[in-house]
Amino acid sequence: MTVRSTSFPVAPLPARGVICLADQEHVAFGEISDKNKDNLYLYFNLGNFGEEWSAIDERLLVEVMENYFSQILRQDAKLKALRGSQAAAERKTAKTKYTELCSARYRNEINKLVSEISGTEKNIKKQSAQLTETCRQLDLLKAKLDDAPQIEKEMVKHFAAEYDQLLSNKNVEKVSADEGSVSVYTKTLILKDRRIGRFKISMHSYNGKITIENIDGRVGRCDHPHVKAGDSLCLGPQLAEVRKLVSRHEYALAFHFIWRRLNIYSGTPFFSIEHWPLASAEAA
Repeated sequence: MTVRSTSFPVAPLPARGVICLADQEHVAFGEISDKNKDNLYLYFNLGNFGEEWSAIDERLLVEVMENYFSQILRQDAKLKALRGSQAAAERKTAKTKYTELCSARYRNEINKLVSEISGTEKNIKKQSAQLTETCRQLDLLKAKLDDAPQIEKEMVKHFAAEYDQLLSNKNVEKVSADEGSVSVYTKTLILKDRRIGRFKISMHSYNGKITIENIDGRVGRCDHPHVKAGDSLCLGPQLAEVRKLVSRHEYALAFHFIWRRLNIYSGTPFFSIEHWPLASAEAA
C-alpha cells in the first residue's frame, strides 16, 4: 500500500505484510498491519513532534485513512474482478463439459447412422450385383425357352434316329419304351461255342439302373456266367459311365457297352460257362 502524502511518505516495508509510515526524512513513526487492516500503530516516540502533534495527528489520520481505504476498495474491486473472471472461466468450463456430455449421445446416434448408411450402401451394391446376375440368368433362361421348340424338334428327330440305330443293330430284335425305361430284346448270344440265350436288357433313366434277364431261361441261378439272377451285369469301372449314359437317355451307346461286355467270358464267372449247352449240339 502506498500513502499519497508529501508530509508522510511511505518507507520500505520492514516486514512481510506490514505497511510502514515515515516522515519526509524517512523516519518511521507508525505502521499499518496487513493482517489486521483496521489497526493503525503509532510508535512510542511520536511525542517528539511536540506542539505539532495535533496537526500531525489530524493530517496523519486523514491521509492514512483516505489512502488506506482507497487501496482497500481498489483491492476489493480487483479481487471481485478476479473472482468474477475465475467464476466466468469455471462456468465456461462447466458449460463446455455439460454440452459435451449432453452431445455425446447424439454423436453416438450420428455415428450409428453413418454406420447403418454405410452398411445399407454395401448391401445395395451387393444386391445390385446379385440382381444383375439374376437378370442375366433370366435372359439366358428366356433365350433357352425361345429355343425350346426348335430344340424339342431336334431332340425328337435325334431320338427317332437313335431308335432306328438300335433296331438296325444285328443283335437286336426289338426295342420297347415304358414308364421311364427302355428295354432292348436281343437275339441269341453265342459265347465260347455255348448257347447263352436271348436277353431283355432294361435301362431305367430315372436312376441309371440296368437289369438283364435271360428270356430263354436261367442256368442255375444265373442269367449269364457273369450275371446273377436279379443283379446287374458286372461292368467293372465302366458301370458308372454306362449309368450316366442311361440317365442322359443315350440308350444306343449304353447298349453298345452292355452287349460288348456280355460277349466277354473271363476267368472269374458267377457260374461256369460249361453249364450252358453247346451251340453246335443244339443246332444238330
